[in-house]
Amino acid sequence: MVEKTCKERTTDIKILVVGDIDGVVANPGDRLRHISGGKNWDRFYGAEMANDSYIKQNGDLLQKLSFGEDAQLLFLTGRPERTHELTRLWLNEHLGGVVDYWIACRHDDDHRKSPIVKAEMLREFLTHYEGILDPNMIVFLFDDDPDNLKAMEEVLNEFKFGYEYETYTVGTGRI
Repeated sequence: MVEKTCKERTTDIKILVVGDIDGVVANPGDRLRHISGGKNWDRFYGAEMANDSYIKQNGDLLQKLSFGEDAQLLFLTGRPERTHELTRLWLNEHLGGVVDYWIACRHDDDHRKSPIVKAEMLREFLTHYEGILDPNMIVFLFDDDPDNLKAMEEVLNEFKFGYEYETYTVGTGRI
């Protein structure tokens, strides 16, 4: 589910910046203990997310690339929909309202692998908002999982709007 609708845009999207949250702008740090060994996703995606540190260099880059009326920042996250509000509050705190952003979260009951989910979310976004996508749009993809990037690249190649894209695998530097 994408947070906003195309009716809220007054200009076409000429630059689309797609970013992950965990591992790209949020360092899950201590939360990783919940998915080491046995996977406790409910704990991993619990209230502790509010304490994630901000990965400033990545956040600053995403903001710079998505600054301006013709640019849009879209976060595609594996976080479940039930965390949408907490995620939005965390992003507001760290992005400081400098850029407008949209969030697409995984459905609460969706346990498929991240590349499948993110490819589907991007496909839904591109289909739903096709009317406001500039035919020569530039797309930047940022994720800490190369498999997610590959899946999203495949989706972009399906649409062939004529736009260019770049992909970036970023790391958190977490220990």
